[in-house]
Amino acid sequence: MAYSYPALPSKPTRAHFQRLLWRAGFAGSHDQITHYVKLGLPRAVTELLTPFRKNVLVGPVPTDGGNRLQPLDLWGHDCLWWLDRMVRSRNQLVERMTLNLHDLFATSNAGVGNTRHMLRQNRLLRGHAVGNFRDLLERITIDPAMLLWLNGADSNKWEPNENYGREVMELFCLGNDPNLESLTHGLWTNANMYTQDDIHEAARALTGWRYDWDKAATGTVKQRENPTFWDAGYHDTGSKTIYGHTGNWDWRDVCRLVVNHPNHAPYLAYSLWSYFIAAPPTAPAMREMVNNYRKSGFELAPLLKVILHHPAFYLNLDEPDMVKPPIVFVAAGLRGTRRFITNNNWSWLLDNMGQVPFYPPNVSGWKQGPAFLNTNTAHAYWQTTGYLLYQTIRDPGSQTPQAAVSAAISALSHPWASSDTRAKLETYAGDYATRNGPTLDSHDHVERQTVIRAMLMAGPDGLLH
Repeated sequence: MAYSYPALPSKPTRAHFQRLLWRAGFAGSHDQITHYVKLGLPRAVTELLTPFRKNVLVGPVPTDGGNRLQPLDLWGHDCLWWLDRMVRSRNQLVERMTLNLHDLFATSNAGVGNTRHMLRQNRLLRGHAVGNFRDLLERITIDPAMLLWLNGADSNKWEPNENYGREVMELFCLGNDPNLESLTHGLWTNANMYTQDDIHEAARALTGWRYDWDKAATGTVKQRENPTFWDAGYHDTGSKTIYGHTGNWDWRDVCRLVVNHPNHAPYLAYSLWSYFIAAPPTAPAMREMVNNYRKSGFELAPLLKVILHHPAFYLNLDEPDMVKPPIVFVAAGLRGTRRFITNNNWSWLLDNMGQVPFYPPNVSGWKQGPAFLNTNTAHAYWQTTGYLLYQTIRDPGSQTPQAAVSAAISALSHPWASSDTRAKLETYAGDYATRNGPTLDSHDHVERQTVIRAMLMAGPDGLLH
């Protein structure tokens, strides 16, 4: 199958690879970024889109106070379990897309109330992160966490519940914002908007799935993980009309009709693009994403490859314009400081920062971009930086202000810092020496490095990628 992709930059610099790994993963240490530099940009993109199947996690297993994690039993350990994968996985795009899909199919344990189900859904998202979206939609429609979250387990032919039918159209797959018509250059159209009747008919078709509470509580491990079952007696077998198509539809037919709806491909393409690039897609990019996705039978990789190849992805390398989500900030901070999960601090720190995995605020997911930044979360970013840098800095010895800033930038794998920021940090380093001189001791050397690195990580520049 022939697909169309934009041309990659012909002479990429290290900054191109840093951008690639920041947005298609969780950044990384100098060595982790160098790995992709050695591959070259085309092969780096290919590797990100082709998950490793063996030896995926590299590094020490996660612990809390020296003990193995217990995500099913201890508060915050579910968060640590996933954060560990972001830090150690060689499949960086898979983990980043798992996070993106968790936001798209936003399901919160605050409503589900079952960590076992949430971890199962997480594995489902990971398994399809660069795979087939139609298959993912079919599976997540009857996923136990989703059935509880959007009341599918309570829906039957006598009282069909419309929650999932509505959200699968409004938020997950089709969209209903009239502005999408212009944002997608006419590929998504208001004329093809779904109706309330479509939602109601889809709700009827989705009936029949039930949840066995006894097995969820006391069944085998397999039964507790997925205690849902199909009950034909609860399913509405009557004729339904969805998007003008009439038949005795069931849940599989709903998924089929949704992904074949003319607004689905442009909506999904636009949604996924927005996780990687701040500016709206160009008309050629929209056409390439939509055409590749449809021609491939709803595979995500050919769509994502358009994004990772597009010039807009590598635009403004010297002035990034996307805010790092808290989860990305923490995972990247751990990778950049070459640290692993050894305690439960990251769970409550992410709570303070406003983004805890498995707990999106509502079915719309997290508001992205500048919405992550406010007076409370800005303080939390600084607080988290202190924990990321704790006991990671050794006495660098005597340094000029310029050398002190250069050393800090190098230690953090060369994060983006504007010339103005660098100049101000050099001024700070000089002033620090003046205030605490004439001779700085080991404590002063470490203290100055700590402040410079903290400013690089959590200052205005450090919050962008």
